[in-house]
Amino acid sequence: MLLRDHLAWLQDAESYPITGFSMGSYFTYIPKADVSIHHCGTSACMAGHAILLSGEGKSAVRSWDSVTCFDYARDWLGLTNIEAKHLFYGHFNPNCNLDSISLEQAIKQLDHMIKTGEI
Repeated sequence: MLLRDHLAWLQDAESYPITGFSMGSYFTYIPKADVSIHHCGTSACMAGHAILLSGEGKSAVRSWDSVTCFDYARDWLGLTNIEAKHLFYGHFNPNCNLDSISLEQAIKQLDHMIKTGEI
């Protein structure tokens, strides 16, 4: 799965653990003062990264709302509504606290879905 491979690459990137991954927001800008810790100054969740991979990232960052981001990422990844809610809203995390979901946990959940076909 392209999204899983992309997130694994991000995990191995030189900037990790301060990467462009955060489940708390589809897209987030890191203030200019913090750009030295992450060169591009942006962060995204799994759905946000799916949109960026699709080639629609620039439009999404500028004008899409959370409903459109959810729908676009769900459709691009070929997920059902239930699968997308489980993945994008962090229902695989016992606390359901999006900000506490690590990149490792996200990759583990994607691996589980790829291997079993289940959420």
